[in-house]
Order: sequence, then C-alpha cells, then structure tokens
Amino acid sequence: MQKILVTGACGQIGSELTLFLAKEFGQQNVIASDIKKATSPLLSGIPFIYLDVLDAAAVNKLVVENDIDTIFHMAAILSAAGEQNPQLAYQVNIAKPCPAAEPPILQWIFTSKQFKTFPTNVT
Repeated sequence: MQKILVTGACGQIGSELTLFLAKEFGQQNVIASDIKKATSPLLSGIPFIYLDVLDAAAVNKLVVENDIDTIFHMAAILSAAGEQNPQLAYQVNIAKPCPAAEPPILQWIFTSKQFKTFPTNVT
C-alpha cells in the first residue's frame, strides 16, 4: 500500500491535497506534516507530525519509520516573506527538501504553490 507524506499540510493548498489523498488512499496511509500546528478540524483523524523540511535528519527518520514512498512537497515560503528572505525561501521551496530523502523515494511530487494559483502575468 502506498504511504504518502504531505509537507506544508496546514497551508491552503496542502490542506486540500491532504484531505483529497486521505479520501482516496485512506487516512492511515497519509501523513500530514508542517512547521505550524495543525489547527484545522478538517485534518482531524489524519496522522500529523511537526516537521521542518530543512531538517534532513528529521525528514529521513520520518520517511524510514513510516515506510513513505511518495512525498508531496507543498511546504513553501510565499512571495511576501520570500522577498524579505530569498535565500530561506529558496532553501524551503526548492533546494533543501529535494535531496533529503534517504532511502530513495519512489515518487517526489513538487509543484509551484504560488504561480499556479496566482499568476503574475496572464496573457
């Protein structure tokens, strides 16, 4: 059975994705994670783990201990905060999480969290 980790599960897109995946694959097969506390009652019943995606050791431990084979990387620092600290935004959004998983993950799904929803140039 597929085991799925969603990073950034407390965010707007991450929470909706987590709910969808829990319905599709069962709550026991989805782990929600975020650096924020899970406050949404919608995520109740879905396992939640506090996770800083910049902590490679914590990511690896979570993956190994839970037999994760798919990661949806939804954790992100969006534009306003990212403009204040672009290096941190780059680390969270792209650089750090991608090579973090050991052993290899079968599926690593990364998507833009901002520009798919709020494009800056619509023609």
